[in-house]
Amino acid sequence: MPVGRQECKINSNSSFIIYNSSFSLAVLKLKKVRILTHSSNEAEVLRLLQSLELTEFIKKEEEVESVPAELGNVKNVADLESAIKILRQYVKKEPGSIWLTCKEAEEAAEDYDWQDAVQKVHELQQEIPLSENQINSLLMEHEQILPWKRLPISINNLEGSSTTEVILFQSNEKTLGTLKEELKNSNVSFVLNTLESSKPMIPAYLIFSKSDQEEAQKVLENAGITTETLPKNSATVAEEIKKIEKEIVKYREKIIEVKSKLEEISIDLTKLKIVHDFHSARLACEEASSEGEKTERASIFTAWVPFDAIESLKKSLNKISLATGVIEIELKEGETPPVELRNNKLFSMFEAVTRVYGLPKHDEIDPTPILAPFFIVFFGVCLTDVGYGIVMFLLMSAILLFMKLDPGPKKLVRLLRWGGISAIIFGWLFGGFFAMQASQAPDFLLRPEAKAALSAGTAVPDQPFIGQMINPLAGNGLITFLSLAFAAGLLQVMVGIAVNGYWKIKQKKFRDAFQDSFLWLVLIGSGLVYFLLNIPFALNILFVAVGGIIFFGGGVFDHLSNFFRSLFKGKIGQALISVVKAVVAVPSGILKLYDIIGYVSDILSYSRLMALGLSTGIIGFAMNTIAGVMNDLIPVIGIVIAVFVIIFGHALNLALSGLGAFIHSGRLQFVEFFGKFMEGGGRMWQPMDKNFKYVKFLKDKNS
Repeated sequence: MPVGRQECKINSNSSFIIYNSSFSLAVLKLKKVRILTHSSNEAEVLRLLQSLELTEFIKKEEEVESVPAELGNVKNVADLESAIKILRQYVKKEPGSIWLTCKEAEEAAEDYDWQDAVQKVHELQQEIPLSENQINSLLMEHEQILPWKRLPISINNLEGSSTTEVILFQSNEKTLGTLKEELKNSNVSFVLNTLESSKPMIPAYLIFSKSDQEEAQKVLENAGITTETLPKNSATVAEEIKKIEKEIVKYREKIIEVKSKLEEISIDLTKLKIVHDFHSARLACEEASSEGEKTERASIFTAWVPFDAIESLKKSLNKISLATGVIEIELKEGETPPVELRNNKLFSMFEAVTRVYGLPKHDEIDPTPILAPFFIVFFGVCLTDVGYGIVMFLLMSAILLFMKLDPGPKKLVRLLRWGGISAIIFGWLFGGFFAMQASQAPDFLLRPEAKAALSAGTAVPDQPFIGQMINPLAGNGLITFLSLAFAAGLLQVMVGIAVNGYWKIKQKKFRDAFQDSFLWLVLIGSGLVYFLLNIPFALNILFVAVGGIIFFGGGVFDHLSNFFRSLFKGKIGQALISVVKAVVAVPSGILKLYDIIGYVSDILSYSRLMALGLSTGIIGFAMNTIAGVMNDLIPVIGIVIAVFVIIFGHALNLALSGLGAFIHSGRLQFVEFFGKFMEGGGRMWQPMDKNFKYVKFLKDKNS
C-alpha cells in the first residue's frame, strides 16, 4: 500500500491508521522488530499484518535440515492460475480491472465453489489435444489412401487369389513405361493399370501370376518400386475414405463442443480471478508463517516496520490478544535496513524518476523533493512547444480521468501531465507553437509589429510571438539559450554541493561539510562574482577558498594539529615529523583543486537542454515544411497528404521528444546531480501485502 494512504478495517473491532507522509529529505526509517504471539493467534495476526502492508518479514538465519512444511495453497493457486490462463483464450471479452474492498473480495471467494469449475476446465482442456492428435493421425491416413480412391478392386481382394498377386505402388510416367517394357521382356504374365492423378506420382496396381512372383519381384526391385498397403477395415477404398472423413468431422465437432463448454465456463473468469487472489493472499500468510520461529506455544517473527507505525501496530495487535507484542531489536554488525521513499502528494510523482536510478541507502538523503523543480523545468525546456505541451497535458489528464491505474503508473502519468504544463510555459517563452514560423501562425499568436511586418513584406522581428522572450534561431538567441542551460547546470551543481553539506551537518560531520561543501560553494560563488561582475574583493575570497581546500583537503590541517599537540607535550621529534608531513601534504591538497574540472564538465553536460530544445523545433519545422511542399506540388490529394504528414509527423516528434526530454532530464539528475551527495544502492522495502494479481484494492466504506 502506498505510503500515506489509509487502510481498510481488518475486522469489526480492529482498525489501523497509516502515518501521514510530509515533506522530508530523509528516507522512511525502518526498525527491526520481533513480533511475538501465542500460536493460537498466529493466523489472525498474520492476516492483520498482511492487510496493513507494513511488515517485511526477515527470513530465518539458520537453515533447518528438515522437510519444509507443505504450503496448502500452493496447489490451489497453481490450479487457479492454470484455469484462468486457459479460459482467457475463450472469453469473448475479458473484463477489466476488478476493484473490490477486502471484505467484498473475501465474501466473493468464499461463496463460489471453484474446485468443480477448475476441474472441468482442466478436463475439457485435455480433450482438445487428444482430439487434435486423432485428427492428425486420421489426416495422415486419409492422405495415404486418397490416391487409391478410384481403385476398382475391393480391399479384401488386394491379397490376390490362389493363382494371382496384386501389388499397389506409385511412380512417375517414365518409370511406369520402363517397368512395363521390362515386365514384357521377362515373360511375366501381368496386368498393369493406372489411376487418374493430378500429381506427378501416378497410382498403379500390378496383377501377375504367382508362378512369376520371383521374376516379377526382381523387375520391381530393379525399377526402384516400393509397394504400398491399405487398411482392411472397409470393403472399398472409397468407403474407407468416407469412414475416415466421418471420424475427422466427429473429432472436430468434439473440439467445437469442448470450446463451447469452455466459453460457458469463462463467464466465471472474474470469480476465478477473485478466488485466485484470495488463495494467493492465504499463501503469502502461509509463507510468512513458515519463516517464523516456533515453540510449543509461541510464534515469533522478525520484520522491518516503519518506526512511526510501531506504537499503532502494537495497539492493533493487542486488540487481537494481549498475549501479542512488538519488541525493537538492534541491528547486527553490517546489517542494513531496506529503503522506502516517503514523500507527500506533491513530490511523490517524482519518485518515478528517482526509482529509475535506484534507491538511496538507508542513511542517505531522499533526492526526490530536491530534483523535482529541476526535472520539471528541464523537461519543459527540452520540449519547448506550447502545442506539444497542451496535447500531453490533455492526454495525461484523460488517462487519469477515465482509467484506474496502480499507484506506480499513476505517479508517472501525473508527472507527465505536469511536464506538459512545463512545456507550455517554456514553449511560450521560446515561441514554440507546433514549430510554426510567424508566416504560418494565426494572427492571435503574433505581436502587432510582427503582423505589420508580414503585411508589408518586411523582416519579421526576432520575437514575433506574444510572450516570446527568446528565439534560439535568430539574433543572439542561441547564445542566450546555451547560457541559460549552463546557468541551470551551475545552479543544480551548487545545490548538489549544498545538499551534501547539509546532510553531513545533519550527521554531525561538521569538518567534512566545511571542507567538501562550504569551501567549494565559496570558491565557485566568488569566482562567478569576480569574473561576471569584476568585483576585486571577490578575488580575495576566491584565494581564501582555494587555500582552505588545500589546507583542509590535503591533510595539512591535521598534520599541523599534530605538530602543536606534540610540541605542547614536549615531543619535539614527533613535532618535526608532523611539520614535514604537513609540507608533503601540500601537493595532495593542490590536487584536490582538480575537482573543479569535474564540476566544469558536469555544467557543460547541461548543453543537452539546448540541443534537445532545438531538435524538437527543428524536426517539427521539417514536418511543417514537408506538409507545405506536398500541398503545393500535388493537386487535390496534396492537402490530404499534408494533413497526414502534419498529424503523423508531429505525433512522432512529440513521442520522441517527450521520451528524450524524460530520459535526458533524468540523466542530468542521475549523473551530474546525485553524485554530489548520494551513492545509492539501497534495497527496496517489500512488505507483505495481499498478494493480489487481478483484484485492485478499494477502501472499505466503513473504514
